[in-house]
Amino acid sequence: MWAASEYARRNHYEPVVLDIPGQPQSETSPQATEALKRFLDAGQSVTAFYGFSGGGYNLWWILVSLAKNHPETPHRIDLVVVLGAPKRLKSEYEPSKYNELVKKNGYPANWEPGKWDVVYRTNPPESALPKFFRGCAARRALMISPWS
Repeated sequence: MWAASEYARRNHYEPVVLDIPGQPQSETSPQATEALKRFLDAGQSVTAFYGFSGGGYNLWWILVSLAKNHPETPHRIDLVVVLGAPKRLKSEYEPSKYNELVKKNGYPANWEPGKWDVVYRTNPPESALPKFFRGCAARRALMISPWS
């Protein structure tokens, strides 16, 4: 989680780490539910998400939920970072996907399209990991962070 927090700070965000298991991965998982709650409760202050491994998959569900249930909010997002969730393509995190979902469900009054940047990386080769992570489950630690 240190790396995610440091990445947030270097990009001028204040990190907020959710130390919640990422299983099961769904729109109503404990991790997705808490991230949605914090995003919605924070007003305008949370503007980015970082999802690693299971958190990356839950981030997809979070974006779907926002587009379906709170379509007035995705325009607040500036940045979406997804690491180690290779079963979903980068295009599945692009704002155009969620803008289309909102369009399909009907635009709310005063709707603004989402325009966030996406940073997407699949799993690094094991040789690129620090030695203490190689061959251990620790490298699959779940981190999802709505950043403010």
